[in-house]
Amino acid sequence: MSLELQINICGPNDNDISNALGMIQGRSDWAWFMLQRGESAYMQTDGVELEYQEGNLYYHYRCSIPLSLADIERAFQSYARGDDWWKETIPWEHMPL
Repeated sequence: MSLELQINICGPNDNDISNALGMIQGRSDWAWFMLQRGESAYMQTDGVELEYQEGNLYYHYRCSIPLSLADIERAFQSYARGDDWWKETIPWEHMPL
């Protein structure tokens, strides 16, 4: 049995993102936080791994180094604002699904 938690927030701010990430931190079950820009464009994390996708499954990437939860939070905040800090600063590896 798995539990899925879905929170829909239109135009999340930094506090919304911090609160949502806090809800998955330290969970032992499969809990993910996802921020979508479109049907197939999103960033997601389980609090440890950080991934993003642009367009379709071929354009799926994951962070290639361990990140702190604070770094993951900063990446989501940057993604939500629409700036490219997250994309230019974090090392990504291609992982088509």
